[in-house]
Amino acid sequence: MAYVLEQVLLKPNDAEYPPQPERAMNLSDLPNARIDAISSGFRILAENEIALRQAAARLHAYSACPLKASPPSIIFAREPVESEPIMRVVVHAPLWTLHGLRKCFQERGARIIATGYNEEDWSLHMLAPISGLLGCYDEVSELHGDTATINMTLSHYTPVETTTLEPRAKAEVMHG
Repeated sequence: MAYVLEQVLLKPNDAEYPPQPERAMNLSDLPNARIDAISSGFRILAENEIALRQAAARLHAYSACPLKASPPSIIFAREPVESEPIMRVVVHAPLWTLHGLRKCFQERGARIIATGYNEEDWSLHMLAPISGLLGCYDEVSELHGDTATINMTLSHYTPVETTTLEPRAKAEVMHG
């Protein structure tokens, strides 16, 4: 879950510190934080603790007078983005089965990233959404028996709205 953190840095009583000329503060290297001037000092909004600390350090260095920092607080927590596991799939099979295997996995939304060969067999290396892979073991076994082996490992997660599945795979996910 991602948070937005807030911290306020307060200026001391103005009578103790005469006004200082305005100085420009470079914030271009703080992309994950925003600093706003408020009547009593500064307000920092940051995406994470590191960005909050960097922005606070920048303000302390910038200010002509000491600043008193409030404790950081979480003011907004974003809901997690629904994500789908993307699997790294490696299929080892004889050459005569590759065309059918390639077609089978591409219909399931797989993207072939490499092919390889050793003395015994060929291999297809793919990335595929896990929802498109449901039932693939059975389908490959029906088509090619024991001649093909499939190894799957988690590669990464991707937001569901960016996962592209073929209509067949979408229907399988929706209807089990």
